[in-house]
Amino acid sequence: MAISMRPAVPEDRTRIVDLYLALRDHHRALQPANPRYLVPRSGWERTIDRAMANDEAKVIVAEEDGVIVGFMKLAFVEKPWGKSCEVETLVIDDPRRSLGIGRRLMDEAEGIARDSGAAGVRVDVLFENERAREFYERLGYTRTSIRLGKAIDPGESF
Repeated sequence: MAISMRPAVPEDRTRIVDLYLALRDHHRALQPANPRYLVPRSGWERTIDRAMANDEAKVIVAEEDGVIVGFMKLAFVEKPWGKSCEVETLVIDDPRRSLGIGRRLMDEAEGIARDSGAAGVRVDVLFENERAREFYERLGYTRTSIRLGKAIDPGESF
């Protein structure tokens, strides 16, 4: 399996959105009452378009034989202690999970963070997503906080 990493280009949009939808459905299974996992395809198209146009974000795809099998979206945020590299999204095509592609993407994220002068890399994981939490912990990530959220209007996503 020859996996290569590269920055996303506009022609990757359809495949990246397909992967976003798979992640949305996975998260909906974990949090069925959460309305943010009902966002239609058009919402994810806008998300990836904004990310690819944002100088403070990076979208990296993992390819196998010319087929995108995963991607990650990184954002850089200035904090009082320095720049933080935030892994906002990481998704691997379901049949290719547990083959080391996620680890390769995270290695890439850490390299990009280091090259950009970031003080560290952070990632949010759904509390119910035990498999993802274990993945990041195996890579040396530690639990540093608990993020809480509340929709302003009932039935809205946040």
